[in-house]
Amino acid sequence: MGDMLPVAMLLIAALGLGSIMRPAWALSAGICVYAFEQWAQVNTTFFAQNSTYLNLFSGTIVLAAVLSSFIIHGRNPLRDLPPLVWMLSILYIFTGLTCIWSIDSNISWFFYKMYLPYNLSYVFLMPLILTRTKDAQQALLRLLIVGSIVSILVLSQTQIHEWGRTIKVGGGGVQSQWGQEVHRLNPLAVASMGGHVLIAALMLNFKGVARFWQIVRWGVAFVCLAVILRSGSRGQLFAIVVSVVVFIWISRSGSKTNLRMLLMGTVGLLLFFAVASLSFGYFADAGRWNLDLIGKDYSETRVEMSKKVLMYWVSSSPVHWLLGLGSSASFDHRVAGFYPHVVPVEILGELGVVGFVLFVSINVMAWRSLYRMFVLTGDSPEERGVVACMAALLLFELLLLFKQGSFLDHH
Repeated sequence: MGDMLPVAMLLIAALGLGSIMRPAWALSAGICVYAFEQWAQVNTTFFAQNSTYLNLFSGTIVLAAVLSSFIIHGRNPLRDLPPLVWMLSILYIFTGLTCIWSIDSNISWFFYKMYLPYNLSYVFLMPLILTRTKDAQQALLRLLIVGSIVSILVLSQTQIHEWGRTIKVGGGGVQSQWGQEVHRLNPLAVASMGGHVLIAALMLNFKGVARFWQIVRWGVAFVCLAVILRSGSRGQLFAIVVSVVVFIWISRSGSKTNLRMLLMGTVGLLLFFAVASLSFGYFADAGRWNLDLIGKDYSETRVEMSKKVLMYWVSSSPVHWLLGLGSSASFDHRVAGFYPHVVPVEILGELGVVGFVLFVSINVMAWRSLYRMFVLTGDSPEERGVVACMAALLLFELLLLFKQGSFLDHH
């Protein structure tokens, strides 16, 4: 296959133009960029050596969408910004302040500055795009479109490395953000995108022209599931199943005629998981899904690393109990030498009681907002589907906080 740079640039340009005309398109840029980046690194020479340009394009698309909201569409997103966003901003600002009293300021400032452009885009700019329920509905529909395309590209035009799970890069490899040459790419980024798109496909309700998705959703969901199984990302699959099972009733229940919708949705879901089970052996490395192995892996990595962080934090001074050891202090060899992969533990140790209280408050506010939205949806299946989808996505992300990533890179 030849170099796919023209295709990659065409997709980026289309998403950029779409985000200017309809800012809701920009959500897809944020959610799909890391999976798209892996496809582009494998299939284009330019992005194999210059992957940071994709992150730059993604940030530019989000910024263009925000400016379009102000200038072209005449909105003032700042006026309608909920307290939740301000609280989240305070948490990230406090995270930066902890670099001052960190046990290793060099490490803290290094990671804070490295992830600052990403967090400016996702934490400060992205919420300005979605200020109304209608915005969220449009954004999730567009996520289905973009996510479907990216998932098909990843599944059809990448190969799994001999090591397993990871996407294989041929030739001279690609340049990582650390300037290192790598020949296999992070499977979790692809699996997370697949999870977001799969949840949107299963939870949303459609009307009018969009009813097209009522049938197509099952094909999209299957492709996304195949992407997740192929990546060997056990946590993502577990989080998806829990999130969908917990919130599918909100999407399908409600008004008089929705008993039929609930029944059809349940039957469709059962058929989907039946087909998924039959295809498991084709896409997944069955050895990784052994329950004993899963428990052993989690205990030897997440649990042990978390213990190290908490033990160091507890044995430090009362000032550190309150204000934390400092952002990214877990990387210090005296603490754990790396991040613990359990974000709540990381926040408690690095940001102290203050940061942890902010973190818990943000989650309480988020769930309270979703409950209020649910109460206001009435008999509208489309609005209920949006609320159910957002609740499932939030639960999905919260579950992933206990198995992967660090606070700063968990956008």
